[in-house]
Amino acid sequence: MNRIVVAFESEKSINFITEMLESSGITVRYRCRSGGEVIRSINYMGGGIVICGYKLHDMPASNLAFDLENSASVLVLAKPAQIELCDNEIFFSLPTPVNRSMLCGSVRMLAQLEEKHLQKTLPRRNKDKEELLKKAKALLMEKENISEKEAHRLIQRKSMDTCTEMAVVAQYFIAMMEKYDE
Repeated sequence: MNRIVVAFESEKSINFITEMLESSGITVRYRCRSGGEVIRSINYMGGGIVICGYKLHDMPASNLAFDLENSASVLVLAKPAQIELCDNEIFFSLPTPVNRSMLCGSVRMLAQLEEKHLQKTLPRRNKDKEELLKKAKALLMEKENISEKEAHRLIQRKSMDTCTEMAVVAQYFIAMMEKYDE
């Protein structure tokens, strides 16, 4: 839960909300005063959670939430009357004044939703590729006398160094080790 952005017009509000969160063990990664800063931060992190006021220097929270609809969850902290004005389904809201337990509970809930969303969107290996990896790791463990974790890291490192998919690297290791057995 380290992809959290706190954004308010006033530095005082940023400090207050950040202190509330961090005193409860929730790390704030970016502190922003404009919607543009928030968007850049979320794009840099590849998603996250934004906790913001009703409006920022350059845009209202509703526009920010619309711009970030597919990449971040937005939690707006505002007076009840302001929340009613923008009754919007693309962001979450809490009426101010907000207490620590309500804020932290909401942020933790959004983090869980974000985690579930990430798990659904991450690409998964198919069974054939998984079998190749298992076979390559087993051969490396046997031939090089290393642990499964070390074998996995070796394949992973080679994959990253060569910008090649892990299954292709695994196939290479299998072919090389079988060639030397002949």
